[in-house]
Amino acid sequence: MNRSIGIIVLLLVAWALFTQQAPVSADKKPVLAFTPLEPGGVDKYDAGVVSQQLRKEIDAAGVYKTVEFSEIELRLAEQNLPPRCADVQTAVMIGQILGADFVGIGSIDRIGKSYAISMQIVEVRSGRIINNTSEFYKGNFRKFQTIIVPYFARKMSGLPVDEPKKK
Repeated sequence: MNRSIGIIVLLLVAWALFTQQAPVSADKKPVLAFTPLEPGGVDKYDAGVVSQQLRKEIDAAGVYKTVEFSEIELRLAEQNLPPRCADVQTAVMIGQILGADFVGIGSIDRIGKSYAISMQIVEVRSGRIINNTSEFYKGNFRKFQTIIVPYFARKMSGLPVDEPKKK
């Protein structure tokens, strides 16, 4: 009788251990890797500064965990791939290499005295564009950085935004 109870207790303990699921972390964020913005009419340095600022702002918004550009460049160099990307197919491939859930691709352009920033977020698993956003700003570059880039980052993160005061 005692042996039967012991076996039953052992089976119950084993069942409890094997059926217990690990707790899901509430702060598990999807990983977003995005390549530096393609410059059009702005120099590579300014495009790099805005790209880095945008990555930091998106990370700070708390929706995505972003991948550092240095890690992206290193991992892509190992595969003999350039760190920039302009099409969805390449974005998916980059996301697979990096183990990212999403990849952001985009550009920053200057047309006369106006600036434009556009970006797409591609879901790596499906190759589907889940966010496609552009913003235009007429004015100087530093105000573009301080007014439009933080606004754009929140918009790309899918957070509610108020229209920026562009003056």
